Amino acid sequence: MILSELALNGPEYNEDDMDRKTKPLIDEFLHNNDFEEAIKCVTELASPNTVHMFINAAINQVLERSSQARYSLGQLLSSLLKKKIITFDQYKKGFAVVLEIIEDYALDIPLIWDYMGEILEPMIEDIETPFKLLKEVLQPCAPSEKAGMLVSSILHCAAKRKGTIKLGEVWRESGLQWTDIIGTDRNVAEFIEKHKLEFTVSPTKFSPQIQMSMEEMTPTEFVEKN
Repeated sequence: MILSELALNGPEYNEDDMDRKTKPLIDEFLHNNDFEEAIKCVTELASPNTVHMFINAAINQVLERSSQARYSLGQLLSSLLKKKIITFDQYKKGFAVVLEIIEDYALDIPLIWDYMGEILEPMIEDIETPFKLLKEVLQPCAPSEKAGMLVSSILHCAAKRKGTIKLGEVWRESGLQWTDIIGTDRNVAEFIEKHKLEFTVSPTKFSPQIQMSMEEMTPTEFVEKN
């Protein structure tokens, strides 16, 4: 069976069963990096009603693993979306549980913003009109400073591959405004300068932060104290 013919047809697992069955699937995928096999396994594991639980379980499984593991999961989820095996609403619902309580996650995982950014980054690379869709994905935590920090992380991850010039063009063409992400009560210019996002508002601005690895950034660059 070719991938274009695949559809979600798994059992109606409960959350505990889905968590348990997701682990070996993701472990095997990260070991062999076989996207076709992983996609086939997802269609056999999840149903349209349960795939959001698979997405949530997979996110939690890779959060504290390697940067490559998080990016690879993001690629897998983006592939499922691009191939129309999952809908955007299912994709969005899978991220919602984490995003709704992302500040609680940050207490134990200070670099949660970076980690979620690595998982969401492939959507920016692979999907048409990515920033409009990203705004919808972030609804559980936007508009807020926290949503802005997450978008900042996604952009800096993506800029390492796409470059700031191209990425800035895509951002500006989307029509998305920083006030949509951080709210109208925030100082946008200050936020842009603080997070080195000048390339989103001007094609001549360069952000040196994209040259830094995730390991080189300090947690305080992304974690705000109340």
